[in-house]
Amino acid sequence: MKKMSKLIVVGFLSTISGLAFAETGRSVFTPTKKAEGNAEQKPSIGLSAGLANPSESQNSTMNYSLEYGIQPVIPFSVGAKLSSFAAPGSGNNASLTRTSLLLTGDYNFGGDIAVIKNSYVGLEVGPVLDNIRNSATVDLGIAPRIGFDIPLGAVKKYSLGAVADYLFVGGAKTNVFSLNGIVKYWF
Repeated sequence: MKKMSKLIVVGFLSTISGLAFAETGRSVFTPTKKAEGNAEQKPSIGLSAGLANPSESQNSTMNYSLEYGIQPVIPFSVGAKLSSFAAPGSGNNASLTRTSLLLTGDYNFGGDIAVIKNSYVGLEVGPVLDNIRNSATVDLGIAPRIGFDIPLGAVKKYSLGAVADYLFVGGAKTNVFSLNGIVKYWF
């Protein structure tokens, strides 16, 4: 399962980079400018659920998160993400319950290439609270991420998408790959 999840991320990254640099004459990069008004700032709140796959011997489990974002400067957005999962242990490894509150920063692609124009790459940084054998610890987590949001309907107040990240946690803590579907409401 871990190999499959890594192959999905590598395939997605390869596809995006291949399309981004193809000789199409169309750019996926957006000029930088200060965002003015809601239409350009794009405030959003998102709810996601999907698979969390710890790097150690814990079993894969469901991952949930709540995310807020805003784009103060086009094409960069910032936000906060609260996520949690509980992975049952296996063998000698105890179960792991993890909650994280991460600040997010993303580069939002543009242009007119389908899916790519609604894609982003970014980084998440913040505290990660682990509970193993009723012992809680807090460490720093850093996660590169990639995702997309496809607007729904003519009003474009809602979007469906997916986001993948790999959370590296300080110390000798368990890293985790997650792949989530996400629904967003754009204010």
